[in-house]
Amino acid sequence: MMVYSNRVIIALTFLLYQPSFADGQVVLSLTENNVISHQEYNANIATGQLAVPALSGLLYAAWYSTTALEPVQMGAGSNLLFTNGTYNFSADNIRYQLVNIGGATPGSAGLAGTLAPEAPIAGSLQTIFTPESATANATYGAIMMKYRIPPASLSATGFISGTYTGVSLIHNQPNRGILGLVGYRYITPASIPISISVPAINKWVSTTTTFTRNYTNVSSFTTAADLDFNLTTFSVGHTEPAFIEIKAQGPVTFTPHGGGATTTVPVNIVQAQGTGFTTTPLSTNYALLNATGLPVPNGNITTVPLTVKISAANVVQYLFKAGTYTFNIDLRTRNSGSTVSDVKTIAFTITTDPLSSIAVQGTPDVNFSYGSLADYQTSKSVNMPNHLLITNNKNYEVYIKSGAANFTRNSIATSIPASIVQVENGTGETVVTGRTLSTTSQSIITNAGAIINRQLSLKYTIPASQTLQFLGKQTGTTPYILNVIYSFTSL
Repeated sequence: MMVYSNRVIIALTFLLYQPSFADGQVVLSLTENNVISHQEYNANIATGQLAVPALSGLLYAAWYSTTALEPVQMGAGSNLLFTNGTYNFSADNIRYQLVNIGGATPGSAGLAGTLAPEAPIAGSLQTIFTPESATANATYGAIMMKYRIPPASLSATGFISGTYTGVSLIHNQPNRGILGLVGYRYITPASIPISISVPAINKWVSTTTTFTRNYTNVSSFTTAADLDFNLTTFSVGHTEPAFIEIKAQGPVTFTPHGGGATTTVPVNIVQAQGTGFTTTPLSTNYALLNATGLPVPNGNITTVPLTVKISAANVVQYLFKAGTYTFNIDLRTRNSGSTVSDVKTIAFTITTDPLSSIAVQGTPDVNFSYGSLADYQTSKSVNMPNHLLITNNKNYEVYIKSGAANFTRNSIATSIPASIVQVENGTGETVVTGRTLSTTSQSIITNAGAIINRQLSLKYTIPASQTLQFLGKQTGTTPYILNVIYSFTSL
């Protein structure tokens, strides 16, 4: 008889639990909000793993204990300084606290014990959690820690883009079990590197993008000053030295007051300048204002000491006419390689109101003296060099009229008519149309172009044929007086 038998082989394979830990390090990745806006950094990050020996279910796995229960501790050892080249950041600025282990929060069924308060990362080991007992339950898995950097620490630091390294966390829960199979709960890895990642940032964080100026007085042009637009409201947030560039989008556009064809003014009348910047007339190509980058300050925000300027001479020459002048510029901040940059467009509007002024210069009186027979027999003229000072920022006409129909003496009207006086070109003048005075306004200059501080010379004449008007009139030192009125009309 043959006996057949089947055998079943039972094999027990014991695998040591080795939890995974992402890249074996902790990276605090700061954002733009942290670095530039100084918003608190707050992140929960897996910081090692709690491992339980593979046979702990068959035997037991306790929190490490010798004569008394040991709390779970972490610390940074002796090195408390993160470094990025020559730029440092103290680990004391970072506060941390246990969040959970294997998803179980302290005090829960999966993690019996007491949570330690938040504390700054210290050089020596400090408690993060105290188990309820040496045999208290603890779910294995990732150790989740909360890391926090307060706003005050962020604003007091000048962060440079890149990675800050040099600090590692250690703990007091190494693998003390038997061949890693039986024994105590332990934290792996033994040393956990911490780094701080800072992004490359170069952007405008505080800007005023519209600027205006309104000219309302003649004196703004007759005694002109430079027109300055202060751009120190502009601040750049940066983690690398910042280079500032400027360009115009096109020429200055002029729209006349009251309508008319739009024209342009060269944009190079506008220049950029500032402390540490090269004075640069604008063009439609970017111009670099600073050959040396603005250094990264504490808080990572630099106020840009920039002024956009039009000189007094160019204000008079190009902005005098009544109307609206507009132009746009692009202001760019970038790093040295132009890999990170930000552009803001700034709009400028300059308005010049219709302005006019006419004034009599020097001694205003025109004196005729008749003291001899010859005076009555010849024409008499009085030249008044630069008699009027004229400013008008639109095409204009100048009018003249007599203040009354007749001369007065002692404020009493006489029979001597205003029409005995003629007004015409003075020495060197050619633009005046001669007029005989009357109480009706008459133009002496027509369709003249805009002008600043035009000096006009006039000549007043009483022809010999008009001296008959003086016969029978009282003589003496009391003068006969007539007021002459000059006025403008803008076209």
